[in-house]
Amino acid sequence: RLFLLLCCFALPAQADMQTARDAFTNGQFEKAVENLIPAANSGNAKAEFLLGNIHTIGMGHPKNPTRGFEFYLRAASKGHVAAQLRLSRAYLNGTGTAPDPMRALLWAELAVIGRADAAPDQVARIRKTLPPKNIKKAEKLLQDYRTYLFPLEIQ
Repeated sequence: RLFLLLCCFALPAQADMQTARDAFTNGQFEKAVENLIPAANSGNAKAEFLLGNIHTIGMGHPKNPTRGFEFYLRAASKGHVAAQLRLSRAYLNGTGTAPDPMRALLWAELAVIGRADAAPDQVARIRKTLPPKNIKKAEKLLQDYRTYLFPLEIQ
């Protein structure tokens, strides 16, 4: 019974995501946002990532990098690898947040673990700019986040 009840609640979110993807693909960004919000509010990392893109770039409505950053953070915290890489770039460039190269390194390293294609280059670029003590701090944070985001990874 519980499974059937959970399925009933999941179906509208799935339907919203498909409608949102179709609208996004067709350049109907307002309609995409309208359908992504319920999915994002239910914790869908893909919806949060798309909303991060829409807000950061300003697709179909005014640009709001701060709001985009918030959505990237939500998705990245759920293990969405592309969001982790975007979050790293946001921290590095100060897009929607204060610049923080140490956190930029942390999120880029997490994106490497998740196998994001551009993540190793991002890590190398950031490591060249940070003093060794900051790299060590980022590595300590990485161990904490890694356990949380990748609990089943064989280490």
